[in-house]
Amino acid sequence: MLAIRLKTGRSGVRRRNGRGRTWRHSWWFMAPGVGRGRGTSSWCHVSGFRDTRSLQPLTGLGDRTHLAHPGVDLDTHVQDVANVLFYEDLHEVILVGHSYGGRVITGVADTSADRLAHLVYLDAFVPTPENPGGTIISAASQARIDAEGDGWRNPPGDAPPDQPSEIIEWARPRRSWQPVKTFTQPVRFTNQVPNLARTYVYCSVGKDPSSPFAKLALQLRDDPAWTYHQLETGHNLHYTAPDDTVAILAGIGDAQDRGA
Repeated sequence: MLAIRLKTGRSGVRRRNGRGRTWRHSWWFMAPGVGRGRGTSSWCHVSGFRDTRSLQPLTGLGDRTHLAHPGVDLDTHVQDVANVLFYEDLHEVILVGHSYGGRVITGVADTSADRLAHLVYLDAFVPTPENPGGTIISAASQARIDAEGDGWRNPPGDAPPDQPSEIIEWARPRRSWQPVKTFTQPVRFTNQVPNLARTYVYCSVGKDPSSPFAKLALQLRDDPAWTYHQLETGHNLHYTAPDDTVAILAGIGDAQDRGA
């Protein structure tokens, strides 16, 4: 899941144009994580976000599945978000990534740091110049991709059992096959790492100590450059802990509005 939250409250988000500044009051839910389309994030069903407005998901996912092709990669998804920031002329944006979305928002921060105020990683990958990511596809996974995904599409996995059954049933037909290059391509770091506020939310239930998210939690929880939260819930926190998720995100937005 990937989201953009525009500053709210009295200040709003600055949108600059030739006539001066206008102010917006909204959350823009930009895109999914692995295999999820715009609707399958189910944010529209979470109390406190029913009045939000959605934009397009990432290329090849959700209602843009018809645009999937073998050349879609991580750069494509980074450009999807960067283009919205540029063409909507958005500034002081709080960018939120869940799981795979952490790779996307990291790439966006490299290309569009001057438009961002805060990066929020929800149980997400956090690439660095020293470890830019890029997944090695196992032989077994590649065999399935070859057999079921024409050699370039990764089939969606099964939903975790801790998710509400009604969400599982609703989301199942809306999950997408994701182009493999979005996983295998590392994040490009072409600029100095921006000095942005950063928050990590770790979901501790069901995690093996060897999980990349568990390792990130150990690394970031005492890092003064990060704000750290831990939730006793599964990976898809927007399904299993929606109120806690909303509270954390709303708190970040409120602090941003106050200039904290």
